[in-house]
Amino acid sequence: MRHQHYTPFSLSTYLCSEECTSSLIDRMLLCRECRRVLRTLSQWLVSLDHFEPLVAPEFATRHEFFNRLFFEHETHAERLDAVSTDEIYQHWGLASLLLEKASHMKLADSDSSRELAELALKTATLLDPAFYHPSWIADLCAKAAASLAETSLAMGDLDDARENLLHASDWQLAGTHRSRIRRRIATLRARILRAQGWTDEALDRLLRDLVEDEDKDGRDEGNLLLWFFGQWEVNDWQDLLQHDGNEAA
Repeated sequence: MRHQHYTPFSLSTYLCSEECTSSLIDRMLLCRECRRVLRTLSQWLVSLDHFEPLVAPEFATRHEFFNRLFFEHETHAERLDAVSTDEIYQHWGLASLLLEKASHMKLADSDSSRELAELALKTATLLDPAFYHPSWIADLCAKAAASLAETSLAMGDLDDARENLLHASDWQLAGTHRSRIRRRIATLRARILRAQGWTDEALDRLLRDLVEDEDKDGRDEGNLLLWFFGQWEVNDWQDLLQHDGNEAA
């Protein structure tokens, strides 16, 4: 039987279909071209910070949604309304791109960074939990609220920073409990305490939270397909991808 090669788009669908079995995945992994596509799919998921293959193609389309949002709607209020009322913008890829741009703008333009983070948070809260998974949506909301808190802190607005820190902490508790998000919130909490003059307490709390993270979460976040492939008895797939990557380098 002739082997079928996949694109990242078709592979994302195949991996979540009823046709996909561990034996077929093993057969697919024997193909160097399919492993290359799987590696691309994995890189997309890492960039999006999600584990579900069906979400991966949103990495390739997210700039289209971003450009449309900013081209068709001139003001921040109009964009917030568009995200709230038009389901086309309720898109994981768009939320992740808004967060990336908010992060890049923090030092250069705090006001724009805050608006981008607000748009990301609004988008994240409206994502379909049946498709994107509730705990992963909570992670995205936690990161967006943390981004808002960081920008508010940089602008000297401690009240807003504290409020968004509380929201970020609540979202994080409802999420996947990944250590990277916990560390970000712990660091932010310490920075806010320091800004209030509680230097020793801030450092002690940061240290305590980071130690708890190390004890609690030992999962590898470097390849989010680990979360997906945990359901399959597939042997050495990650080693194969790493081997191909090393040879390509």
